[in-house]
Amino acid sequence: MKALGLIWGFALRYPLAFAALLIAIQCIFALDNRFFWFSDEVRYAEAYSNLAQDGHWIVLRLNGVAYPDKPPLYFLLLAALDLIPGVDLPEVMLLGSAVSGWLLLAGLRSLGRAMGFSEKARALAVLVMLSLFSFAMLLHYVRMDLLFIALTLWSLAALYSHYLSDKSPRLAYLGFGLAGLAVLTKGPLGVIFPLAAIVVLAILRGKARALVSTTTLKGFAVALGVVALWLVGIIGKEGVDFLMNDIIGKQVVARATDTFHHKEPVSYYFKILPIALLPWLGYLAAMNRETFAAVPQRIAEARSNGSPKIEAALVALIIFAILSSLDGKVGVYILPVLALLALVLAHSIEKRSSSRGFIGVSLCLAVLALGVGTLAFQSAGPLLWLMAPIAALLLALLAGLVWHDRDESGEHTTTLIALGMTVWSAFAGAFLLPQLNERLSPQPYAAVLADYAAQGFVPIAYKTYPGIFSYYAGLDVEQVEDEETFSALDAANRIVVATRLADWETLDLAGFEILHQGEIDGGGGVYLVAVEQSQ
Repeated sequence: MKALGLIWGFALRYPLAFAALLIAIQCIFALDNRFFWFSDEVRYAEAYSNLAQDGHWIVLRLNGVAYPDKPPLYFLLLAALDLIPGVDLPEVMLLGSAVSGWLLLAGLRSLGRAMGFSEKARALAVLVMLSLFSFAMLLHYVRMDLLFIALTLWSLAALYSHYLSDKSPRLAYLGFGLAGLAVLTKGPLGVIFPLAAIVVLAILRGKARALVSTTTLKGFAVALGVVALWLVGIIGKEGVDFLMNDIIGKQVVARATDTFHHKEPVSYYFKILPIALLPWLGYLAAMNRETFAAVPQRIAEARSNGSPKIEAALVALIIFAILSSLDGKVGVYILPVLALLALVLAHSIEKRSSSRGFIGVSLCLAVLALGVGTLAFQSAGPLLWLMAPIAALLLALLAGLVWHDRDESGEHTTTLIALGMTVWSAFAGAFLLPQLNERLSPQPYAAVLADYAAQGFVPIAYKTYPGIFSYYAGLDVEQVEDEETFSALDAANRIVVATRLADWETLDLAGFEILHQGEIDGGGGVYLVAVEQSQ
């Protein structure tokens, strides 16, 4: 326990340095030891490779065409990291996740300071976040959400400092500018999240009049100016119609109101949040009923003097409501709610550590161990049968240690959980996740397309998105959506085709040989690559 005390002391004095160390341990051996997975990772790798090679950053390119799906800021971060000697594709992609994760923790700490959390609570919040199973997995996955939420948290911190703590208007301008950068990372929610939170908190605190000011107007001008730098570039590169139809129409309005992609019911995040909170769900579940019963009274008290814990929980609820109201929903979007609940948990641990709470964490770790252990029965990498039980054993061992130390200092036990999850994540990234390539990556299919394209065959993707193959194929894959076009290409060329088995069977073709076939998890079924045999 003395060692844990020393480690906690370092984490308390230098929380971001400690976080950088733990993230480095988790990621250093996992930057280039597996294939990119379906479908985000391979698409983002292809988009970034086009940016790095051909300079397509105003409007990204994917499979030879414009890719309006994402703004460019995250990819520009990757380009900056690519300048580090010895860093290149593919490792720069997962290095971007590691750096973005650290930036999120820095944003979380900044928000905690602005809202009035103590130094100890802010350090504990960093440890809680680092010990979330979902956060550890995001460090090993290529997405821009970590960077997006980092900028959102920083924006909220700056806006809070001005509007609720009466600090310099410059902080408001900074907050709006950071919100603009968040928009350039993932879209309009970068402005909506912090502004919705500030409006509600200002009303609660009786400071709504401060929102109606020239400072706010100037702030909106700053945010708009940041975003306009990109919009003007789009107009110059692709034209006004592309901006209005492909960016604003399809990527903003349609995704919020009537999307075909990731369309989920309002109840979706009620199911996702408990899973994303593991193993700390156990601590929340073990809180006394009196704690939840007192929430209305605490909210009333917050009107006069503010309560960091209640305000953080309220902001989490606001963002949760916004997310649930959107038509398109993805599990990772719950990330800002997790960050705010990390502050709530940290405050609870600081004020009164709960033995029952850590028992709950221990039980949740045991559940995670069982879940990871079931991977041993999946048909994937040749060593999955070995790596999955070892990963499960590490989680079970951590569960036992937390159970043993449940009555110790809350700071020490939280440090133990963060260290244990770091060891587990480092093992998972280096040894477990690469065993899932066969089930999660389109690389084997793309390799076959590339091989036959080199022999003069035309590679096509039939009724499936070609962008999932183009990165590993190293070439553009033609997209075909109907049988008539397919037949015309087949008559004029020798073709090699990637498609889903269900769509392939509707063609009823003769003279084709299936070269590779298998299921891609999340891809909607079994995929195959077939080639036209020589006559």
